[in-house]
Amino acid sequence: MANDKKDEHVITQRCSFCKREVEIHDSLDMPIYDPATGFGICKNCIKELAHYIELHEEDTAKKKEPDFAAQLDEILEKNKPHIIKQYLDEYIINQDRAKKILSVAVYNHYKRMKYGYTNDDGTEIEKSNVIMLGPSGCGKTALLSHLSKLLDVPFAVTDASSLTEAGFVGADVEVAVRNLYYAADKDIQKAEHGIIYLDEFDKIARKSGANNSITADPGHEGVQQALLKMLEGNVVEFTARGQRKHPEAPTIKVDTKNILFIVGGAFVGIDDVIAKRLQKADSSIGFGA
Repeated sequence: MANDKKDEHVITQRCSFCKREVEIHDSLDMPIYDPATGFGICKNCIKELAHYIELHEEDTAKKKEPDFAAQLDEILEKNKPHIIKQYLDEYIINQDRAKKILSVAVYNHYKRMKYGYTNDDGTEIEKSNVIMLGPSGCGKTALLSHLSKLLDVPFAVTDASSLTEAGFVGADVEVAVRNLYYAADKDIQKAEHGIIYLDEFDKIARKSGANNSITADPGHEGVQQALLKMLEGNVVEFTARGQRKHPEAPTIKVDTKNILFIVGGAFVGIDDVIAKRLQKADSSIGFGA
């Protein structure tokens, strides 16, 4: 009889989802319940909904992930060296050797990306950056600007003559990677496999000789040292556009390990440097050998 009296006080409520009658012993049996409307969801339905939402979020996250690796086969097919060369021939007259080297370098860059995605044994292929030498007006920047229109990876051009050491007025070396980040529509994975062109690269040469000065040289030797690690492959941190750089500012991290760097400049006077190095000395011993 005691059990019968206890059962008389049990409240039942129909779940609005599964339509089952649920005995409500406490709030956990019917976590969502509105007495005014009679709407309620039982704990079993909430568990199923939570499981469904979790699966849906995983699927959505997978869909949002850039399918860059899957597109590489198609990209490699469309950007073979001879195809890139033919495209550049339509806009640039002569400069055949430069066009061939650039075409092969870009194609190898794509192949490195594919190898990095498909290879699981931990081995890596070292990247080969490209340097373009030529007098002003020979078409270095024009060659790269037309090449950027064809490429399927982010491409950014940065003027190296505007770069200065950290702490001086001017642009930090991280600006080159930041430009690539915005060229990739703020997609870090695409930015980490893009191409950066540093124009006027010879302007950061260390000043020496008659024009050397004992004062600070913010746009030359210090910039070289800052660029060195970035070109070799390093994680670069930078703030978003318009934000001041201070310790509490949120930063964006981009790994430059797989970024192809192409540098160009006139390099005035490099002929003399190479001639001295190749010049045969009269003596086979001593400091002049």
